[in-house]
Amino acid sequence: MAESRVGVIGRAWEAVESGRSADGVYGLLVSLAVATAASFTAPSSGVIAATVAGSAVVFWMAHIHAHLVALWTRTDGRPAWNQVRREAAHHLPMLVAALPALIVLSPAHLGVYGASTAVWILAAVTIALLAAWGIAIARIAKLGFAAGALITGVNIGMGLLIVLLKVVVTH
Repeated sequence: MAESRVGVIGRAWEAVESGRSADGVYGLLVSLAVATAASFTAPSSGVIAATVAGSAVVFWMAHIHAHLVALWTRTDGRPAWNQVRREAAHHLPMLVAALPALIVLSPAHLGVYGASTAVWILAAVTIALLAAWGIAIARIAKLGFAAGALITGVNIGMGLLIVLLKVVVTH
């Protein structure tokens, strides 16, 4: 029997091992995109954080709903509550992926740094986490260096596209 992992890093690793890395990567990208978009008009980092948190919940619920509807059409029967709970738990990494954004935005809300700086810090943190996801995925899948570098590069590239969008829109 596999040893149980404790803490956020252990749970993230379990998500990678169980094939839920897509939810973590997607959640990070959604959080960065929402924070970036909100930073164009939001009056404060608190509003940006609330927008990120609310959007994470809505995207997570929409993702679960889409999977349940697909299950319903495949099985020709309404999903049972235990299936709803299983889907919600299975896609939890998408929701948890909003935590880094909320952590980075918190000091800005306390006046340690400005909201704009927080979004730039968030971009750097998100890109680092996307790289970590890519490396973890490559390691779990036992990919060679080239395939691992490709996956990691694509993850980083998607984060950089959001940063590029921020730069292009603001300048």
